[in-house]
Amino acid sequence: MKTAESIYTKLIRKGLEPDFDTARAELKDLIGIRVVCPFEDEVYEVADRLKAQGDVQIIREKDYIKNPKKNGYKSLHMIVEVPIYSSKRTTEGKGGDPTPYGGNGLLVCARVPDIL
Repeated sequence: MKTAESIYTKLIRKGLEPDFDTARAELKDLIGIRVVCPFEDEVYEVADRLKAQGDVQIIREKDYIKNPKKNGYKSLHMIVEVPIYSSKRTTEGKGGDPTPYGGNGLLVCARVPDIL
């Protein structure tokens, strides 16, 4: 999760208002998951499996492995949209089946859910 200081700095650098609503609307990397693979081909295998999921929508992909940054940075960034589920077990401390909660999910770089 990006720190408040990092969020503030990025908003200022982009010339945006440094507030929560602007951060949610404009920044795509507030929360993320990093998947580290020992070999480059495994990175693409993980990405392909993610793309094959029926409930995952790929919003944007940046391939810094095939096109490394000038400083040598190599990574595959994906912004995705996934369903978020809640269950009575987690929300009320009781058993229950997961039910759709709404909003966008997070992986690698993603949008902040509308539920937050």
